[in-house]
Amino acid sequence: MERLTRFFDGAGPEFEQVGKAYSGAEGLRLAAQLKPDIVVTDIVMPEMDGIAMIEQLREQHPALPCIILSAYSEFAYAQRAMQLKVSDYIVKVPLDEAALLQALHKAAKQMREQEHTSGELLRLDRMTRKNAHRLRKQLFGELLRGELTARQLPAWNDEMMLELHLPGYCACLIRIGDYAAFHRDYSKSDQRALRYALTNVAEELLQAAGTGFVFEHSYAALTGYVSWPHLHSHAERLKRAGALSADIISRARQYLRMRVSVAWSGVFQGIDGLLPAYRHACRIADELYYVTGEGLTLLPGDQPAPGHAPEAESELRRRLEHLLAAVKAAGDQQAIRAELLAIADRIRQVRLPVQRAGALLREAADDLALWSPAVAARQLETSCWQVGIFALLRLHEQVGLLEELIRELFLRGEASDRRELQQAKAFIRSHLRERLTLRQVADAVGLSPNYFSALFKREEQVSLVEYINREKIALASELLMQRGWSNFELSEYVGIGNERYFCTLFRQYTGVSPQQFRKKVKRV
Repeated sequence: MERLTRFFDGAGPEFEQVGKAYSGAEGLRLAAQLKPDIVVTDIVMPEMDGIAMIEQLREQHPALPCIILSAYSEFAYAQRAMQLKVSDYIVKVPLDEAALLQALHKAAKQMREQEHTSGELLRLDRMTRKNAHRLRKQLFGELLRGELTARQLPAWNDEMMLELHLPGYCACLIRIGDYAAFHRDYSKSDQRALRYALTNVAEELLQAAGTGFVFEHSYAALTGYVSWPHLHSHAERLKRAGALSADIISRARQYLRMRVSVAWSGVFQGIDGLLPAYRHACRIADELYYVTGEGLTLLPGDQPAPGHAPEAESELRRRLEHLLAAVKAAGDQQAIRAELLAIADRIRQVRLPVQRAGALLREAADDLALWSPAVAARQLETSCWQVGIFALLRLHEQVGLLEELIRELFLRGEASDRRELQQAKAFIRSHLRERLTLRQVADAVGLSPNYFSALFKREEQVSLVEYINREKIALASELLMQRGWSNFELSEYVGIGNERYFCTLFRQYTGVSPQQFRKKVKRV
């Protein structure tokens, strides 16, 4: 053992002895603790010999290179070593250090080749899964558009990496919350990456809970199918669906910082039920259009009965026409905003169909664009007004965009905007110890969150979140000049609940950690 230690001391930087054990049992414990890249062992040891130790190591680490040093050159030992696929078998009497060094280099080469092979296999597996998800998106998209029949799908089972013969399954729609912000704040490539990550997270949870798969079907939503073979009652399946939704919502928020809601269909049977199950889930998911919350689960029976009547749509159209007339006549802006919000409430009350409600609001925007194209262009050229994107937004998001457009058209002047920004800054200062949200600040100055966010960024050249964080760190710096505070005390005092995140922000805005800042203050 001492000679081996001296050998490794002089073996160069490539090889380092990280531990030594005097028995096979101790060797197993150390290997589990230290996770070595290569194991060098004798055969004869107390408690457990080297051969038995390697056999047990192989159960947990099948590719771990092992080199046997032995005073025995008998064929039986060498044969057993070959069966265990050891990297080398060296007779140690006398120990040939050159042979040992050569064996170590051989084992290191095997390890690198194994890592390369594993990396390639992992890359191929990821590529295969990514291609499978793309194929699912294409084929199920064709199914949902009526370009393909459900009976044609099983021919693609292997390529899509799924089994479609699901007994007693439900469909679910996983809807991205606040899609206007998602579309505005992330680049197209980041949006694709997040949707793909969400697909994998959701599918992993579906498969852990039962049998199922997930695919993208729009920019704002994923579709999934899941079956619980061991459950037989409708009530049991819906109860499990609710629990699964909670897991999806929690994981999406925890790992991807995404807020999602989930809507479920009833229970369907057979491959011919795939399309009806999807349509049922869509009808359930329509309820998300009318509500403003995030992280919601909708099950069959949760949504109110439709209350739409033709006269209700006519009434809403008339009210929008009167509102537009008031805008063009430069009427009272607060009254116009109140009427727009009242129209939104009426849409919710009568449950005007999603497509009809979106069309009415879009028509109002187009009307204003025709009336004042130069002003409206600044708003309507933004991506959220694109027809395909606007239709994906929820009611409060669509109304928020229309409100922004109306404010632009009012041309109330920069002084008004600056006054509202000053009010917002005063509100932030007086509530700096709280965990402020965009909606809280916008409500305090009587503006919609979307409009206020865009106004603040345009005028201050930083986002509201960046401004609030900067002010919180400035307050923390002032406090550190007065007396010693722990990081936890500071983060709690300034309303940043996560201590690690507080330290990251502090370094970002001051260039040093809180501890380094304290030392500077003491020196001064």
